[in-house]
Amino acid sequence: MTSEIPNYTDVQFSLSDMNKYLRENNVTLSGSDAKKLNTIFGHYDKLNNKGEQKPDGVLAKSENREAFLNELNKEIPGLSDKLLEFFIMVDIAEADRDLKNAKAQIRSDGFDTKI
Repeated sequence: MTSEIPNYTDVQFSLSDMNKYLRENNVTLSGSDAKKLNTIFGHYDKLNNKGEQKPDGVLAKSENREAFLNELNKEIPGLSDKLLEFFIMVDIAEADRDLKNAKAQIRSDGFDTKI
């Protein structure tokens, strides 16, 4: 039996993507745990993608994801274990985007010519 592998190339470390992942994996949070997750996420979401002091719903690498995960684990024990695959998918998606951006920069600088 084969199952279709979902495409997570556009996944971000965002509250909406995190909630989508939880729903797709049949993880239901109580109302109080959902509120805690929103509050904790909001506490760390301080910058937008331009580095301005405006929350944008995405935790950038510079927004202390480790502290977010530590607090999440303290306030909602076990949730970070359920989100482990999500965190790995985010890392892979970000690395893929970084690689594509680096390749594009190399091409634009004219360093991709074949010898």
